[in-house]
Amino acid sequence: TGLGPYEAMFGDYYLRDSSGVLKKTNRAVWQVLPMLDVDRVLWDRFGQVTVGGSLGYMQKSAYAYLDGTTEHQPMRERSKTSRNTFRLIPLAATVGYRFTYFDDMYGIPVVPYVRGGLSYYMWQMKAPNGSTSKFCEEMSATGSCVKEDKAYGASFGFQGSIGLAVRAERIDSDAATSMRSSGLMHAGFYAEYQYAKVDGFGSDSKLSVGDNTWFAGVDFEF
Repeated sequence: TGLGPYEAMFGDYYLRDSSGVLKKTNRAVWQVLPMLDVDRVLWDRFGQVTVGGSLGYMQKSAYAYLDGTTEHQPMRERSKTSRNTFRLIPLAATVGYRFTYFDDMYGIPVVPYVRGGLSYYMWQMKAPNGSTSKFCEEMSATGSCVKEDKAYGASFGFQGSIGLAVRAERIDSDAATSMRSSGLMHAGFYAEYQYAKVDGFGSDSKLSVGDNTWFAGVDFEF
């Protein structure tokens, strides 16, 4: 299990102050994405070949634009109370290789690894009233919407990771023996860099939701 990405989002917010004057506000928002990875070792004669999957969840809210404003306005005003919410559920099926030679042969508890596979990220945008956001693509002569596009979907793609795990049980040999007798072979922590290109394999009709991401967390080997 790991935490990431810590995403920096920069942009201008235009809000009215107490006197009613519209002012620009610069903001940076750091976002945390919890992620669960589960892998199974298929071969372990020289290192470990693994297959597995991952599941994550991210949610972020921001002030909605006021009704009547357009994207062409240089100082587009936002509401102080109504918020839009974006949700992302990233899924992946991966194969990997863990180079356990240093630990297996010399007791040096570092395990470099690589991993890659297919990605499937589901997303949704929710309006301030809690329903899925939507956009009217076609209006009737009476002004009613006859064709609308709802803000939810999913994109396929691919991803690759490189990381380093530390088997921390080597610090205490008695604890390591007790762990192994209970079925837990290794426990420690890791740091990982991931590149994900998730845009429907270049499709113009899919939302691009991949990114470069740093992960850090704890891991357990049974």
